[in-house]
Parts: sequence; C-alpha cells; structure tokens
Amino acid sequence: MKWILLSCYILIFSLIFLSFTVSKSQAASFNVGIYPPVISVTAKPPTSLTTPITIVNQNDQEVAGTIAFRLFTPGSYENGQLIYLPSSTVPAPDKAIFDRIKIAQDGLSVKDIVLAPKQARKLNLEISLPKDEPLADYYFSIIFLSNTSITSSNTSSTAVGGIATNVLLSVGPKGSAKAQIVEFSSPSFLSQGPVPFILRVKNTGEHAIAPTGYILISNMFGQIIGKVNLLPVNILTNSTRSIPDSSNSEAIASSNLFLPSIPVAIWPEKFLLGPYNSTVYLSLSDTGPVLKESTSFFAFPLKLLVLILGFIIITLLIILRIKKKIKQS
Repeated sequence: MKWILLSCYILIFSLIFLSFTVSKSQAASFNVGIYPPVISVTAKPPTSLTTPITIVNQNDQEVAGTIAFRLFTPGSYENGQLIYLPSSTVPAPDKAIFDRIKIAQDGLSVKDIVLAPKQARKLNLEISLPKDEPLADYYFSIIFLSNTSITSSNTSSTAVGGIATNVLLSVGPKGSAKAQIVEFSSPSFLSQGPVPFILRVKNTGEHAIAPTGYILISNMFGQIIGKVNLLPVNILTNSTRSIPDSSNSEAIASSNLFLPSIPVAIWPEKFLLGPYNSTVYLSLSDTGPVLKESTSFFAFPLKLLVLILGFIIITLLIILRIKKKIKQS
C-alpha cells in the first residue's frame, strides 16, 4: 500500500514538473515586441507615406515568422478591446486598400522575417494612395505570426498566434470631429471616497478621434477642489468608449462597491462631506470642439452619522430619565 501511494506521489510530482517545464519552454519560445503599439495615420490622396516600425526579438533563440494584415472592429465592452474580423473580410469602400500598403525594408516588400537572438529589425509601413482614393477609415493590425506555437509576454500588443501593432488609417482630409457624451455620472450618494465617474463618449463622425480633457470638482461654495485628468484614448467611428483617468486608478477603486465593470475615472479624495458638483470638459481634437457635461453627488460619512445619532439617542434618554426623576420627587 505504501509503495502504491509513493508511486502516485511521484507520478503527480512528475506531471507538475513536466507541465511547468513545458510552460517555461513555450514562454521562452516567443518573446517579441513590436513598436509602436498603435499607429495613427491621416493620408490626403494622392500621397505616399512612410512610418517606421521596429520588431525586437527578446529571446535567446532565433525567431522566424510572417507578416500579415488583419482588419478589426471595436469590442462591446467600451474599454478599447478589439475584435479581429475573419481573414476573408473585404475592406470597404476600397477592397484593394491592402494592395496600396506594404511593410518594407530598404524599399523592398517584406512578408517573411527571421530575427536573430536579441535582434531589433527596423522596417517601414509604406502607404501609397492614388488621387481617386475614396475617403474612409481603415482599422487593421500588422501581425507578426510566429512559425511556432507561442506564449507571448512583455509585448506591446498581442494577437492570436503572434504580436501586433494596430493601425488607424484615415483617408482624408478629415472634417470636423463629431461626438457626444452618452453618459457622465457618479454615485448620487457616497459615505467616503474615492469617487468613480463614468464617462462614455460616442464617436458620431466619419473618422477616429482621440479626445483629451479633464473633470473639475467643486464644493458647495463653488470652489474648485479637485481635478481629474482623463486618459487620451482612440475612439473609432460609430463606436462608444468609456474613458478612464490618466493615472489608471482602477486599482484604487477596485474595492469600491459602486464601481461597474467598465473603465472609470477616479477622484482619489477619501474624506467627503456635503454636496459636490462635477463638470467634464472634453476636446475632440486640437481645434475642438469642446464637449461639456455636469453631474452632482452628495457625501456624508456614515461613521459620523452613527456617532451623531448615538449622541442624540443618549441625550434623549438622559433627558427622559431626568424628567422621570423630577416627576417622582
């Protein structure tokens, strides 16, 4: 019986060890970075544009793979998540747009690439558009697909089976940026901070936007006592994005019961008392327009409320007892 138990322990330990070893081996097999993680390009036809891209092999072994383009669309969680479209998807309105785009080195198109250990390869994204190119936005990833199975780490942007940089190509000229604030809200009552703000913005224009802005918080006397800088994010056309603060304060707010599952902007102030008014200012581009929306909330420390109520109750009991003694005398 003891030998059977011992054999089972050895088998379990061996499986765990092998699993760990395979995981480490796979992790070491693909550790590649591609920079920049996001490329935003505005092209006015006719034109030829070049944007540098760097692929870095951080492995101790050689890595080989191919380069491919893949269209994507915004996910439904309003947090910047992307969904890759089927490889058979035809881009519109120009179904031949990828014929006008290539990854090149020294002017020669590159589709397959081999990286030596710790090597950084500098390439170029080259875009050539004819005069009659229709105005539109194209959202796609440049994906480096490994020839081996991968587990990626330390990468700037990941894709299924590889590493990617995302391209936002706007064939312009761009018109005036258009968007609307779908929601700007906070909990109506709080007993303490931090304060989460939900800011959902919908891009109603024809091109991607990257709005910048901030939230100002004022107290009951109209004094501005807080400011929350918003994180600049890309909002693709006909999509809605929830905008967090620039400090990425999700960790601070993770224990707050009022928080939803979408990204939020956080005012980290903890002690709150009285009514507050909050106003968001959001510039859709360097030249505007600027969107503005306000919300309000009331804060009162529950611990203080309990102490006050306890004091009132004790005081009333003392008064009633004194009155009772006076009547008896």
